[in-house]
Amino acid sequence: MPVLFNFHIYIEAYNHLKDDYEAPVKILPLIFISVLMVRTIVPPGRRLRFWGTLKFTFTAPLHRVRFRDEYIGEALTSWIRPGQDLFFALSYYFCVIWGTVSGKNGLAESGDILQDSWLLHNVLLPSVAIFPLWLNYLKTLRQAYDANKGWLY
Repeated sequence: MPVLFNFHIYIEAYNHLKDDYEAPVKILPLIFISVLMVRTIVPPGRRLRFWGTLKFTFTAPLHRVRFRDEYIGEALTSWIRPGQDLFFALSYYFCVIWGTVSGKNGLAESGDILQDSWLLHNVLLPSVAIFPLWLNYLKTLRQAYDANKGWLY
C-alpha cells in the first residue's frame, strides 16, 4: 500500500509542476527508493529470515532443492523484466548519489550518463536478465542429479 501511495504522490507531482521546475519531480523517486532500501534492512530481526530464504534459493544448485527454493526460483524467472527495471532504477539512484556527493554532475547529467552507458546496457542489464534463468537451469540439473534421472528431468 505505501508503494501505491508513493506512486500516486509522484504522478500528482509530475502532472502539476511546471516544466521549468523539474527538480522535485526527479527527487521524489530517489526518496521512494531510499525508503525501500532502508526497509530491506530495518528492522534487522525480521529481515534476516527474508535474506536467509533468498540465500538458500540462490545456492539451491549446491544442495538438495526443496519446494520453497523451486517456487521462489520460478517466481524470480518471471520477474526478469521488472528486475531489469529495478536494477536500472538502482543504477540511477547510485549515479545520482555519487554525482551529488562528488559534485561532478546533477540529476539531468546522471540520466544522460546512464542513457549513454555501454556497460550498463550491453553487460549489466543482460546479466540481470540471464542470472535467474541460469540459476533455474542449474537447479534443474541438480534435481535431475538427485533423482538419478537423465536429462530432461
